[in-house]
Amino acid sequence: MISLSDMVSGVLHLDQHITWAVAHYHEAIYWILFVVVFVENGVVFIPFLPGDSLVFVCGSLAATHSLRLDWLTFVFLVSSVLGATFNYWLGVYFKRHLDQGRLRFISRQYIDQTQAYFDKYGALTIGFARFLPIVRTFAPFLAGVARMDFKKFMFFNVLGGVVWSVALLLAGYYFGRIPLVRDNLGEVVLVILVVSLLPVLAKLVWPKSRT
Repeated sequence: MISLSDMVSGVLHLDQHITWAVAHYHEAIYWILFVVVFVENGVVFIPFLPGDSLVFVCGSLAATHSLRLDWLTFVFLVSSVLGATFNYWLGVYFKRHLDQGRLRFISRQYIDQTQAYFDKYGALTIGFARFLPIVRTFAPFLAGVARMDFKKFMFFNVLGGVVWSVALLLAGYYFGRIPLVRDNLGEVVLVILVVSLLPVLAKLVWPKSRT
């Protein structure tokens, strides 16, 4: 019997165990993938689930006909868009409580700065954040807090979701056929994770390097 810790580890590292999951869960794997990507995009408190690497690996499995590329495209597109939309409304809900004075420990100055930022750069942030792990989880929430225009948010949310899911799936589908990639998929996943996190790490390190 699988323990709770094993289940949690399996979800957190689903990109590394996807072949096993496909073999054991068959068609249900699409629902599992949907939930994982929805939560990764939609719950601001859980930004550590696999994203880019999971989509890439699934694309490579589609090349071997272990998974269907059309179903994967639908699952990742819909789950990422719905997740980000849910996260947006979480931000709106949070802002409502803030306005009602229920969250006095939150500095109003930070909220005003967030709103000013999204008024100026909101569209670019929602579009590009899709390709940045952790950032893509927080960006929709902050857009909701800043009350970014919902129609504008949805346009760039859907556009980003389409580009993100299709680009990574096709990258996995075509590059996953290369023997060097196929035979060293674990190392490839690690490289994708590192490359995906580089922009986030650069943002954290760069201010310190300027001092």
